[in-house]
Amino acid sequence: MMTSTRGLRRAVLILAAVGLGVLVLWLGLFSESRTSRPQRIGVLNHATVADPALRGLKAGLADNGYAEGRNLSIVYNGAIGNPDALADEAGRLVQMKPDLLVGLSTPSALALQKAARDTRLPILFAPSSNPMGAGLVDSLVRPGRRTTGVTFGTQEPRRLEWLKRLLPDLKRLYVPYNPDDPSPVASLPAIAEVADRLGIALVYEKVRSTEELEAALNDLPEGIDAIWLPVDALVTSRLGRFLALATPRRLPITTPQMSGVAEGAFMSYGFDLVDLGRQASRLAVQILRGADPSELPVEMAEFRLSLNLATAQQLGLTVADDILAQARIVARP
Repeated sequence: MMTSTRGLRRAVLILAAVGLGVLVLWLGLFSESRTSRPQRIGVLNHATVADPALRGLKAGLADNGYAEGRNLSIVYNGAIGNPDALADEAGRLVQMKPDLLVGLSTPSALALQKAARDTRLPILFAPSSNPMGAGLVDSLVRPGRRTTGVTFGTQEPRRLEWLKRLLPDLKRLYVPYNPDDPSPVASLPAIAEVADRLGIALVYEKVRSTEELEAALNDLPEGIDAIWLPVDALVTSRLGRFLALATPRRLPITTPQMSGVAEGAFMSYGFDLVDLGRQASRLAVQILRGADPSELPVEMAEFRLSLNLATAQQLGLTVADDILAQARIVARP
């Protein structure tokens, strides 16, 4: 009887050991399959002007070991200007259930947030000028809403002050903007306050689509001294058309991003989109590794005055030496 009991115990121990080994092997294979699966990012954008941010995001992810085609898959179907089409694309991206959703502007991030409201998918904006005002986050320190990203604060009043220093005779400033985009709408009161103090009349133009913007471009008002392109992806994406029409009239153009100055605008006081994308990549890496975006503070992009001296020469403008010493010169004659 004792021999039978010992044999039974030995059989049970052997079976337990075999079972444990099988379990460990299965868990190892499962873990390997999970870690070897390429992580997927869905990107939404509503204007081509924001594309450099995606380049910076990809470069920053690559620096942290996330390479497309190896352990990372990025789904991006290009800029979508139509609001209805933007919402449809946001829905398609959410249905893929990616590891991260990225909105390259405030409207894009809002569309993603609305489409993903019944999910736990994390969202990253890169950038949004006023994420709290737009309703993307609850606060900059603890964003909540499964959303975080990079913002650029109150650059616009300071940009207008710089423009007035550069153009002392500035009296009338043309400001086209999309009233359906929270970013330019949020910045306008601060700009208006500075303009009133500096004696500048703002000539507003509401444009909700590329068609309305094209119509406005073909009918620029008389008597304006310069053109202000706000933090508005729809408007800034048409910089080339603005330049083609404004340069013959010797109208300086200011843009919110340094990339616009590289394309031919006279000046900007703002961020570089590629650098901003790299900054956003640091947040993306944390989220891909399991961090909750609700707990990741929104980051601030760096601002800097940028000048295109080749454009200044073409417009017949001179820039004082003390300003040149503080500026990033993007192009020279």
